[in-house]
Amino acid sequence: MIGRTFRAVVALVLTLGALWAPGAMAAEDGGTEPTQFVAATHQEKIDGGPFLLAAYAVIWAGLFLYLWSLQRRQAKLESDVATLRDALTRYDAGKGAGPKA
Repeated sequence: MIGRTFRAVVALVLTLGALWAPGAMAAEDGGTEPTQFVAATHQEKIDGGPFLLAAYAVIWAGLFLYLWSLQRRQAKLESDVATLRDALTRYDAGKGAGPKA
């Protein structure tokens, strides 16, 4: 099951990467790119930058914690199913001589 979750996360990351690829950005401005390097004369400052980074960090941490908890619950369910399957096999092998419910 962890393989399915991992594949879903990888597909999401690749999709988001494709959306933000430089080729996609160039298509937005009509495909015009400067022919030579032009140095920036000023640096833009975002007032809420640290808060934005903190929010992204919290969201990613929450996502990974959620996926980790799903993986643990899935492993527990698989263990319970295997235990029930073994009990059913023993019950069938003993022709009903197992514990009475």
